[in-house]
Amino acid sequence: MKYRADIDGLRAIAVAAVVLFHAGFPIFSGGYVGVDVFFVISGYLITGLIAAEIRDGGFSLLTFYERRVRRIFPALFTVLIASCLIAFGLFLPGTFEDFGTSVVATVFFAANFLFWRDTGYFAAPPDEKPLLHTWSLAVEEQFYLVWPLLLLVLRFARPRAWTLLLLAGSFAASAWAVNRHPDAAFYLPHLRAWELLLGAVLAIGPMPTINRAWLRELCALVGLGMILWSVLFYTEQTTFPGPAALLPCLGTALLIHCGTGREVATINRALSWKPIVAVGLISYSLYLWHWPLMVFARYSVPGEPSQLVMVGIVALSIVLAALSWRFVEQPFRGRRGILRRPALFRAAGAASVALLTAGGIMMYTGGLPQRLPSEVVTLAAGRNDFAPDRSRCHSIDPVKARDGGLCVIGPEGQKPSFLLWGDSHASVLQPAFQAIATDAGVAGWHASHSACPPLVGLVRPQRPKCRWFNDVILRLIPKNDIDTVFLAARWAGYRRPALERYLPETIRTLTELGVTVVLIEPVPELWHAGPRDLALAVLFGRPMEPLSTRKSDHEHRMAEVRRLFDRMEAEFGAIRIDPAATLCPAALCRVTDAGRSLYADSHHLSQVGALLLAESLAPAFSEAINTNAHH
Repeated sequence: MKYRADIDGLRAIAVAAVVLFHAGFPIFSGGYVGVDVFFVISGYLITGLIAAEIRDGGFSLLTFYERRVRRIFPALFTVLIASCLIAFGLFLPGTFEDFGTSVVATVFFAANFLFWRDTGYFAAPPDEKPLLHTWSLAVEEQFYLVWPLLLLVLRFARPRAWTLLLLAGSFAASAWAVNRHPDAAFYLPHLRAWELLLGAVLAIGPMPTINRAWLRELCALVGLGMILWSVLFYTEQTTFPGPAALLPCLGTALLIHCGTGREVATINRALSWKPIVAVGLISYSLYLWHWPLMVFARYSVPGEPSQLVMVGIVALSIVLAALSWRFVEQPFRGRRGILRRPALFRAAGAASVALLTAGGIMMYTGGLPQRLPSEVVTLAAGRNDFAPDRSRCHSIDPVKARDGGLCVIGPEGQKPSFLLWGDSHASVLQPAFQAIATDAGVAGWHASHSACPPLVGLVRPQRPKCRWFNDVILRLIPKNDIDTVFLAARWAGYRRPALERYLPETIRTLTELGVTVVLIEPVPELWHAGPRDLALAVLFGRPMEPLSTRKSDHEHRMAEVRRLFDRMEAEFGAIRIDPAATLCPAALCRVTDAGRSLYADSHHLSQVGALLLAESLAPAFSEAINTNAHH
């Protein structure tokens, strides 16, 4: 195919959008669509090459995959090796273990499946995943494992018609999945294939040329506008990809088509400007370098780095990308690259084995904790210090809850008389309630669902099972003679109108059932990443005190919630429990106990933290249980 400088200009727009979005600049709130622009471009260019070689009778799968290796592997492996070295010196054991898993997945071009599986409320945050961005490489390479073979078969049929049919099927599946299984819609190849196929449609056979100059200019302007609108006005709350991805993808297709023929649109000529093209030429290396650098920067300091720091990271990414393009990518490109085909495949195989070995060591040693001082490892362990049966007891399906699937707290074999009900902040209190209930010789149930406060009637679109779950739990209370209910949630994290409407209704319903209600206030929240930053402070010799939360800040955050709780106490006699009374005995709230983290992240208690609360929870627990005993 004839080289088109304007497509490198399109690449420049795509990579700039992604990088600036990841750098946290609010104006580029939809910059993630740059990946979709890349998909359309890739589908167009690669399909054009394959289709031309098939028409000329010169297509070879071996040659095709050789080109992919020359294009993808050198820069990718360079970034992987550099990331391994930095992660070895910086990452704490749990994060380093997860990083090893992602190295293995990336080498196998299966990172999209790994990160799809590693989603959910308690998944590690993106700023602990330096290879998160390689999901898009995995989607592409999975597509190109299948697509050349399909094109070989379709050459005897009507390739464009079949491509359109496959595109429509993939898009329909994506549109269906994006609301029901959003993580799958984002990561899985068959739900992203339509974006690559859109580019492929442009490349298979001649498309009608836009001969009228005014129409060509209008189409190019509309195409660029569609991309820029997505970049500037989409947000992380936009339901994506699905139908929303049509805007940047169709815009890219329009711009590609307006650059074909002898006469091209003015915008396409502008995209061919050498400074823009230069960014496009290094776009692959820039895409590879920028995200690990941003992750390492965010990981190494508490809180979010300043915008000045992020500008510096972007500048460093550009420098490394330029060097990578010149000294890593270019020497391997083309059939006259520095390695012939057999040597190229041997080198790629050896590098893959070395990286797989390194990743395996990280995985199977638990992140090589021997690298670090024992006090650092002990603090960092808070990251995974949740109740051991969390996965079995938390966020269970409403049907399972209805059919007796709730976990028992306290002695086995006794009839449950109380209920711990709430969101994930209720689930992390289970170890404390287990200890208290066992000592008291009473049993209860644990019913919690992530980001789902125990408010009967509340609908949360982002948590479609929430209302169903709460309705099921409410019906279980009178059916099983539950006489005490402990309501725990991240109350200050929910909208005040919803709390003011649904909390009184919920407590009124419970008291009418003869239930004693105990309201548990949320714990003080940290402004940083919890055990990670505590452990890094010890590792780098930074003071611990600045990582504590001020009691006054917690009091301010809780002011509205406490006014509402005061009403609930006055109107319904609800009992109150305030964890801050234990966690904030002075101006600064506690974050550690005997060298162990009281938190598993910025706002969930670890088991150590929960058990520390057990002593202060016990009096209110006894009061509630005894109140019903007297009744």
